[in-house]
Amino acid sequence: MPIEYTVADRMCRKLWDLLQKEEFVPALGALTGNQAVQMAQAGLKAIYLSGWQVAADANLAGPRIRPKPLSGQQRAHW
Repeated sequence: MPIEYTVADRMCRKLWDLLQKEEFVPALGALTGNQAVQMAQAGLKAIYLSGWQVAADANLAGPRIRPKPLSGQQRAHW
């Protein structure tokens, strides 16, 4: 059974159609998931959302793997 990425497929087709119809598509970059929701509610047609940035967000909606700096004791000593 082939794996399907339904949401990604629909959104990329929606973006492609928008880029074909509009001469200019303004977009903003969201730093958090909450910002992306606010941008969508404000009516933006396109939003750049970095997966890494959203994973690093302090969003408590669910489990996240968050990159964090190492303390002095955790750093490798060469």
